[in-house]
Amino acid sequence: MLDDKTLALLGDRAAQERLASVGVLLPCPCCAGKADCWEDTGNQKGFVQCMDCELMIQSTSKEAARAEWNTRAPVLTPEQLDALERLEGKN
Repeated sequence: MLDDKTLALLGDRAAQERLASVGVLLPCPCCAGKADCWEDTGNQKGFVQCMDCELMIQSTSKEAARAEWNTRAPVLTPEQLDALERLEGKN
């Protein structure tokens, strides 16, 4: 069975949201580096930045920044994801 990180990287929106909700950040979409998340409470802004290439996003909160960072375009259709999970379950 595929884990949430793999599903999220393949574009599974529900997996992306589950990871973001527990504070897990996917690797940087540009360089696959590790990212860090913080909040500027004075300005009510949340940030996620790659520690390697310094790609950064800003949003309305830390939670929103994590959700936006983890959003990836679907690589597979939902049907293809289901088929892949069925194949993984057979092994």
